[in-house]
Amino acid sequence: MSIRNSIRNTATTGPTTSLIAREQHREPCVHADYGSTLRRFSGTRAMSVLSSRRKWRWAVTLVIVAAGLYFSGLWLLPMNYVGYCSERHGWVPRDELIRAAVRSMFLGYPQDAIPYRSVDEFLQHNPDCCSLTNQGREYYEAPLSYRLSGSVRTLVHVKYFVRRRDAAGDITQEQQETWAAMTNCGEAWGGI
Repeated sequence: MSIRNSIRNTATTGPTTSLIAREQHREPCVHADYGSTLRRFSGTRAMSVLSSRRKWRWAVTLVIVAAGLYFSGLWLLPMNYVGYCSERHGWVPRDELIRAAVRSMFLGYPQDAIPYRSVDEFLQHNPDCCSLTNQGREYYEAPLSYRLSGSVRTLVHVKYFVRRRDAAGDITQEQQETWAAMTNCGEAWGGI
């Protein structure tokens, strides 16, 4: 029995809800595709089924892409921009950022100067020393890529007095300033 006769027989025998029965007045186009038979119907019902399949595929693709972005960590980009520390699951307070910047400033402190014994002593001698800013020396601003990666949350501007002894043994003070770039998790790096 040929394919056409089997299609006609199934279309005329008994009540059936198949697409072939509804489209019995149209002849199917049979295309050979590497030995397999591919049937296409040109009716509007077949096209609406095809378009709903496409919508379904787009929905599944969108879910897969969203899951990929979530599990790859790209959802953190906006959180990094606003200073979220994923290691701590929150934001680092302003005081901790300032203390970390002062500690990093101690590393580059002049050796001929009288050193501060602690961060607390430094803050006592320089009460209004530090401020958080987005601009550094000569109006430097951290690039967007640094903000999105969490490498730079803010810059801490530190103004302080360097204390030295002169030839007579008196203590003299000279004001200096530096900027420390702070990561989202409160680690200072490089004077800017």
